[in-house]
Amino acid sequence: MNKKGVSPLIATVLLIAFAVALGAIVMNWGRTYVEEQTDNAQELSDQKTTCSFDVNIKILEISNQKKLCYNSTAGTLDLTVDNRGRKTIESFEVLVYNSTEDIAVVQVNQSINIGRPLKQTITHGLGGDLDFIRVTPQVRLVTNGALITCTESEIKDDDLSPCT
Repeated sequence: MNKKGVSPLIATVLLIAFAVALGAIVMNWGRTYVEEQTDNAQELSDQKTTCSFDVNIKILEISNQKKLCYNSTAGTLDLTVDNRGRKTIESFEVLVYNSTEDIAVVQVNQSINIGRPLKQTITHGLGGDLDFIRVTPQVRLVTNGALITCTESEIKDDDLSPCT
C-alpha cells in the first residue's frame, strides 16, 4: 500500500478556492452585464422622455387654414412647421406618398426654434397628387448629445391640397 494521494484537507481547500474563483468570475461578468443593461435602459428612457415631453410639432394653421400644399408639376411640397415643444428641433424627415403609391423620403437639415414656425419648400420629385405626408422631428439629447428621431411626436397628414 504505497499509494499516494491528496489528503482530504488539501482537497477541501482546493475545492473551496476553485468555488471562490468561479464565483468571482461569475459575479464580475454579472456586474458588467447589469451595468450595460442599466445604461441601455437609461438611454432609452431619456429618448422616450425627451420625445414625449419636450417635442411637440404641428403644421401651422392660420384662420383654420393649414400652411400645407403641394405642386404636382414641380414635385414640391410647401409646409410651415411650428415648434410648440421645449426643445429646438435640429432637423426633420418628411415622408411623401403620392396617388400612384410612390414614396419619397426627404431629410431637411434645418432647425426649428421654439415658438418660431419654419416655412420650407421640399422637393420630393414625385409626380401626381399627394395622398399622405409624415413629418418626423429629430432632436439632440442633453445627456450625450446624440441626435435621435422622435417617432412618437411625428405629424401625419392626409388632408393635402394643391397650392394655389
